[in-house]
Amino acid sequence: TVDMDVVPIIENGDSYLIPDVELKKWLTTNPPAHTQWTIDVNRAAGGRFKPLVKLFKWWRRVHLADLRRPKGFILERLVAEHMSLTESNYEALFVGLLETIRDTYGHYVALGLVPWLEDPGVPGNNVFSNVTADEFKQFYDKVKEQAGTARQAKDETDADKALDLWRSVLGKVFPASASQRSLASSLIRPAV
Repeated sequence: TVDMDVVPIIENGDSYLIPDVELKKWLTTNPPAHTQWTIDVNRAAGGRFKPLVKLFKWWRRVHLADLRRPKGFILERLVAEHMSLTESNYEALFVGLLETIRDTYGHYVALGLVPWLEDPGVPGNNVFSNVTADEFKQFYDKVKEQAGTARQAKDETDADKALDLWRSVLGKVFPASASQRSLASSLIRPAV
């Protein structure tokens, strides 16, 4: 299934205006600035940002396909905000991402709030502006649950048990046996 949003745009100096149907107003966006931001973050992360974003988006699709938001750029922004820029092991990167999101946003969920995270292409804009408290809670609860399972998978010393745990985190299309993976230091690196 392909989910695509097509919207009209109006040039507005160095940025653009796009309509927000729910808010019933025009919002500022800046795709060229977003693209440059992505390039810069990926470079700072040694090329691991984009693969980690893909992995996180895959994880969301497996566990929260029916949840409208957050997705897309919000997930990219969360990865950029919470990933380690020095870790090179994808298992550690993914587990660390889930655990950091869990540890950072628990108080928001407890208070029924949605966090504020700045849009790097449009300073002053919140990427969570259209996410409801209920949507964020559902997302957070799944992150919290899966952070524990991902940690177990990462720490498991038996490769077959680790693969079973990773399959519960990343879905049944993840390789089912150790013989289907390379002998790399990370069980999920080949999947990225």
